[in-house]
Amino acid sequence: MSKSKDEVVREEFIKETPIKHYTIDVKPGTTNFTPNGVKALIKHYYSVLAKSSYPSFPSLILIGPPGVGKSTAVKEAVAEIAELLGKKFIDITKKENRHKILKLIDNCLNKPNEQDERMCLDSLGYFVFLDLRLTEVEPSDLIGIPYRVGTDLDTSKMEYSPPTWAVIFHYFPGILFLDELSNINRPDVMSIAYKLLIDRAAGFVNFNPNVLVVAAGNLPEHAPGIAQSLPPPVVNRSSIIYVDAPSIDEWYEWMVDVLSNVYKNNTNLFNDYMETLNIVYAFLYNYPEYFISFKYDPKSNENFPTPRSWSHLVFTTPASLLKSLANKSDVILAILASFIGNDTANEFLPILKESIIIKVDDIINKPELIIELIDRAEDERSMINRIVSLIGLLVSKFMRDIDKIPTDKIIKIIDNIKTAGDKIRPGLGCSAVQAIFTSINLSMMRSLPKRSFIPRPGEESPLSKLSKIGEHVFNICKSR
Repeated sequence: MSKSKDEVVREEFIKETPIKHYTIDVKPGTTNFTPNGVKALIKHYYSVLAKSSYPSFPSLILIGPPGVGKSTAVKEAVAEIAELLGKKFIDITKKENRHKILKLIDNCLNKPNEQDERMCLDSLGYFVFLDLRLTEVEPSDLIGIPYRVGTDLDTSKMEYSPPTWAVIFHYFPGILFLDELSNINRPDVMSIAYKLLIDRAAGFVNFNPNVLVVAAGNLPEHAPGIAQSLPPPVVNRSSIIYVDAPSIDEWYEWMVDVLSNVYKNNTNLFNDYMETLNIVYAFLYNYPEYFISFKYDPKSNENFPTPRSWSHLVFTTPASLLKSLANKSDVILAILASFIGNDTANEFLPILKESIIIKVDDIINKPELIIELIDRAEDERSMINRIVSLIGLLVSKFMRDIDKIPTDKIIKIIDNIKTAGDKIRPGLGCSAVQAIFTSINLSMMRSLPKRSFIPRPGEESPLSKLSKIGEHVFNICKSR
């Protein structure tokens, strides 16, 4: 008995798809995943899908608050799966990419037989991704439009002309991402979306057997008046994954990765945005309650802090812009509030203002100034703000010039930070120096491969310095 086309496709794909056991972690004390856990889980599910002949392989539905990184985690996972398989990642959300692939499909379908067609399609080596925002589509965007076959009114029939993206998923492996699943207010769109999830088919077009469908949505409490509960049959036929915000360290690492890639050919711009990021990180490290909050008032449309809104703030506000507005606190406050809301902006502004005033080069040259700065502060909160500002500024300076600053000077600065912190409150000094080392270590480890640190003869390498700094921080804080 000859094998069907789908069976042949699956057998060929299985040969090149390894099953990998990924490290999949949940948020401590919960059964919820962070974005990093979601990425690992999607990669795991896909490696299992590629080896499975189970006809009702479940789709994944990610449920979590807005702005925690669900959509980004999915797209990054797809790119990593494509790289693992040695295939070319292509995002057909972009119209030009859909048209490009359709032309290639047409060329392959002109081959003399089905085997040559399959070989032609396989040789293209694409792994496809589509982000469909379900709140923006009509039913015809999902199943196509009807047309009449034949000219005789009595004998003509109706067929559907499928959407271009569905045709592409019929021929190529990949991941279809259905975003805003819980926010659909049209029953006709909702019913079709459920078919995509459950049947992995768009209208009458079946997807390639190696297509995984992933959806994302919010709980009603996260989007009052918009998000709806999913019907039990859909829930029970899917794998429901609850997603939480990343840890502040995970978010910081991701931000360093993005900035390193975007500005890999422009060190000055990289350092400019990293300075803002380091001030934000120092603030969030000390005040984690401001990392994410859903105090949303629909009457005012005031923004609120999430990992996404903090990212937007960093990506659009280089330190040089903030310094140019040093005498315009009201403007800085308005910029901050536009991303993170008034309450969080008012808490963050004093630290940002301190970071603009403090001259970090003077501190590098004379570490004793750290204690003088703290002593001159008006009250305890001002002292803490200065410590937090110093953390962000020093991390940026160490990242930028770690090859120029002697290790003993960095250690002397750390000792002064600890002394100053402990003068404010016992234990604060160790929290401050640990924040400095953590952020230097995370940022340098993420950005070093993209930067050229070649020590001259007799000089110490950045990695050696990091090791000595880490050992010193451990020793002065080990009794804590």
